[in-house]
Amino acid sequence: MNTAQHSTKRPSTAERYKHIPTARINELFDQGLSHRKIGKILGMGPCSVRARLKREGKMRIRPGLIGEELEEARLDPAWEARHSLVKRVVCRVCGKFMAEINANGEHSHLRTHDMTAVDYASKYPGARFCSIARAADQSRRQGRESDVQKFMEAFARNYVTASELIGCRKDHEWEERNSLDFVVCRRCGLKSKTDLHAHAKRHGYRGAEAYRAQYPKAPWVPLGLKRGYRKSYAKGRYARRKAHLAELEAHATKYPADWTKKPIEWRIIGTELLREEYTSNLELADTLSASRILDLSRYGKTPRGIVESRAFKKLVNEIRNWVNRPGKKGSSKRVSIHP
Repeated sequence: MNTAQHSTKRPSTAERYKHIPTARINELFDQGLSHRKIGKILGMGPCSVRARLKREGKMRIRPGLIGEELEEARLDPAWEARHSLVKRVVCRVCGKFMAEINANGEHSHLRTHDMTAVDYASKYPGARFCSIARAADQSRRQGRESDVQKFMEAFARNYVTASELIGCRKDHEWEERNSLDFVVCRRCGLKSKTDLHAHAKRHGYRGAEAYRAQYPKAPWVPLGLKRGYRKSYAKGRYARRKAHLAELEAHATKYPADWTKKPIEWRIIGTELLREEYTSNLELADTLSASRILDLSRYGKTPRGIVESRAFKKLVNEIRNWVNRPGKKGSSKRVSIHP
């Protein structure tokens, strides 16, 4: 049988939505709703709504940037934050104001420019993909800063302006001349108080040599880090190394040399015996029984019964000799432990 004869042809978009009156679409459009919201209300695709409105001559002209403003936005990832543009993000390719640049699915704005998100991020590093309001909302849901104004101000502080970035690229001593405690990434304008090693990897640079091949003599570390922090960092590193060696030395003197070679039972009992205060056999049995770290039921049902077991006494005496913590004669009788 020919399966093609039984296959149903998918109806066109016009046929699927012909039952929806154009007057209703016009009414919702006049209320200020977007194509996407109209589509959700009427069960249509946003492109179908747009096509219907276009035939009616009702096309909302989207605001956008052109000329010098667009060039400035292309150099400044924080352009929206500096201009208090909370609910829109600027497409760095065409300058349109969008709620989101890389919307999922077939209605992605970047598809109109034949670009992927990776292409866009590579050409306009640091540029936002979604509005500040949406980013602040996501930050709130993750338990971080949720105030839109504070979020916007913090984002703007992270980058230099477009004119400052142009000045940085022309002058490799720009930070030093302005006595700044950060270094500016010449690619995106990010202010960094640490070296650019990790940040430069996001732009595809594999080290300072590749970075300086595009931006000759550009600084790699902040001025303060270059002059003073390295010395204090070296001192701190030496102090941490010294403390670590002291800890290893203390461990070596406290524990026997063959510590790791003994069974786990020996090491658990040995750890209890090596505490600062003296531990009697009865206290040891009571502690181990209460914590249930070891199964001592084979020696007895109660701490007193465990201590009176010859096998337990022999084991503990061997471990005491091993860790050099001898017992005190008659100490078990002087301790009152309730079974």
